[in-house]
Amino acid sequence: MAHIGRLAGAILVSTEGRHYLIGDCKVPCDFEAEGFMPPVADRNVLEQPYVAIEALRPVVFRDAVCLSQIEGERLAQRLVDSFLIFRNGSVSERLWRLVLAQSKKDAEGYYDVNWLMMMPHGIWDIVRDQVLRC
Repeated sequence: MAHIGRLAGAILVSTEGRHYLIGDCKVPCDFEAEGFMPPVADRNVLEQPYVAIEALRPVVFRDAVCLSQIEGERLAQRLVDSFLIFRNGSVSERLWRLVLAQSKKDAEGYYDVNWLMMMPHGIWDIVRDQVLRC
């Protein structure tokens, strides 16, 4: 099961023993203090919306954590398609809050976002366009 959370405004994914940073950080991040090797400094987030990052120790997710049965790079790309604002490479806070509000929490407090992962792209694109227009 993949774990999805936030890190400095970007999305952090832990899946199949790998970690991905999705989108651009919105605030400065001390990656080493957070337990990761810093990603490539000159990354163009519009051309490379997600990047694998190396964990220095076991990953600790803070705040809201989502679970997905989809894993690997397929999940990373789906999160890009679902949450990124394509003109600037940042994660949409409105879309993130909408998904959390519509997701059920399990007994351990994890949000189940499998409904989003299984939703046809075309349907989510309609929702996405409406939310981002506001």
